[in-house]
Amino acid sequence: MIGVDNNSIGEASFPSRSKIAAEVFRGGCDGQDFCMLRAVVTTTEPYRVMKVLAVKKLQDDREPEDVIKFVYGNWSPNGFNVDDDDLEKLYTTRLADIIRKARERGRIEESDVLDQPFYTGQDGNPINVKMNITKMGDESAIVRTTYVVDADSADVVQRVNFEMRKVDGDWRIDDARLPLGPRDEMTLFSEFNSPAPPDAPSPPAPPASASPSGPASTATPPQAATQPTPQVKPQSPELPPIWR
Repeated sequence: MIGVDNNSIGEASFPSRSKIAAEVFRGGCDGQDFCMLRAVVTTTEPYRVMKVLAVKKLQDDREPEDVIKFVYGNWSPNGFNVDDDDLEKLYTTRLADIIRKARERGRIEESDVLDQPFYTGQDGNPINVKMNITKMGDESAIVRTTYVVDADSADVVQRVNFEMRKVDGDWRIDDARLPLGPRDEMTLFSEFNSPAPPDAPSPPAPPASASPSGPASTATPPQAATQPTPQVKPQSPELPPIWR
C-alpha cells in the first residue's frame, strides 16, 4: 500500500518529508486506497525508494471489469502480488483468508504455493486481455477473461473466470476458476487451496472378554455382526449456476 503512516511500500520505504513522498501522495493515494507503485529502489538493505516512476490507483466508483483491468494493467515480471495487510482491498475476506493460509503453508513446508488467483502458464506478461461480464444481481458477477502470454505463441489463449462480489459498495474478487486440473481443466482457486478432510478414524477394538470371578474365559464369545466403517468423502463447494 502506498502512503500509509509509516511510509512503507512492501520492503521499501521513503522519508516522510522527502520529494518522493510528496510525489506518491500527489498521485492521489492515501491509507484507504489500493495503489500500485513502480519505482527505482536500492538492491541492498535497508531498501529505499530512489525514484517514483508511476503511481496507479484502483478507482473508487468501479465496475467488476475495472478490478481485472487494474490487475493485468499493472502486471510485472513477478506477477501481481499484494501484501497480506492489503488483501481485503482487492479480495473478499473469504478469499483473503485462503490466500494467507496458502502463504503460511508455503512458509512452513518451504515450498512454492499458488497464493494468488491469477495464472499465465509460464513466465511472461499477459497481453491482448479481453473480458466478458455477466452480472447476477446487484452484488455478484462473473468476469470471463482471455489473454495471450507475450512469451508464448499467439494462438495459445489462456482463460481465467473471476467470480466477483460487491462488498461495502466496492467490487472485489471472491474466487477464480483457473486451468489447474488435468488437461487444463478449470478448477476453483479456493478448491485448489483447500486440503481434503481426512477419512474418519476406525473405531477402537473392543476389550478382551474376561470372567467376573476368575481367569479369562477360554470360550469364544459370539461375534456381533460386523458393520462397515463409514467413510467421509470430501465435499466440493457448490459452484454458481453459471458454472454448472
